Amino acid sequence: MSNLLIFQYQVWVWDIVEPVVQFLRAQSSSSGAVKLQRVQVNMFTGLEMEMQFMKFILASSPILEEIFIWNCKCFLFRSCKQMMDEMKEFCRASPNVEFTFEEIDMESGSYEHEELMEVP
Repeated sequence: MSNLLIFQYQVWVWDIVEPVVQFLRAQSSSSGAVKLQRVQVNMFTGLEMEMQFMKFILASSPILEEIFIWNCKCFLFRSCKQMMDEMKEFCRASPNVEFTFEEIDMESGSYEHEELMEVP
């Protein structure tokens, strides 16, 4: 399994996700699947294009083990729980994906960590 990828993508609201999706599609064209084990997304805000990106990752990655999402609370368009609930409904190529969401409230200094393992 030397062709496995650990994928880290820093998302900003003004970024376009499409070039990353095209890169992953090109990676999967030879084998029919994206070879990702772990995905870390920083500054994930919950915008529709970002959710569609996660939908693609989940549907295309049969060996995916973990998705880690981190952001500051002031930048979120949805709560971690809302995003987690929506992602639970996405079709997944890997049945054992662990989701971890972390958010920091810069104003209060609080830290929230939500982990959801192997969503049925």
